[in-house]
Amino acid sequence: MKIKVDLTRERFDDINGVDFYDGKTLFFDIPTTLPKDMEIVVWGASLMPEFDWSTYVNLEEDRRLREIIARSKNIPVQIKGFGKLRLEEIVGGNIEISPLDMTVKEDYTYFRDRQGQILSFRREWSMESVDSTCYEYGFDSRVAFPFGHCDLNLYAKGNVVFEFDTDDCVHYHDYVLNPNRDETYFGFVKCQELASNTFKDFKV
Repeated sequence: MKIKVDLTRERFDDINGVDFYDGKTLFFDIPTTLPKDMEIVVWGASLMPEFDWSTYVNLEEDRRLREIIARSKNIPVQIKGFGKLRLEEIVGGNIEISPLDMTVKEDYTYFRDRQGQILSFRREWSMESVDSTCYEYGFDSRVAFPFGHCDLNLYAKGNVVFEFDTDDCVHYHDYVLNPNRDETYFGFVKCQELASNTFKDFKV
């Protein structure tokens, strides 16, 4: 069942919200000019422990999800799949990406410059237009291309909505403790529509 969660003016890591931090992967084209509205595809988001499921789902009719939530006291419910995050009326933002070398299994390292410092790419969009009427939405995640760590901040005045399929929900421990990382953290590599040849050299 697909549901839409209103995250307008909400912290993404709030105890009753949706988590887009640490180990999530963002799919979006990094623009030269920031669009007014933006959609980001997210692999592996989490629903925080106090997320109000009753607002969106009749748990009496979904036994599988009800049992996952019952087993998930004080820990998130994991989405083993894609979700779509839409932000409207974006005013400005900034991003910093540190690409990762994924060609050696379980020995992923950052690319470095000649001085041995982690190589990073930065971009800002219209930060001079950001004012007190904007709300900051922060991501400390991974970006699909160029693949690596991503520190993204977007400042918006409009609605922010996250859509996902409850059929993709799994118990958090079943996700993080699964030794087959190509089924969990890197499960997105199987999606040819999004991944194309970007991840063909991944060793996961």
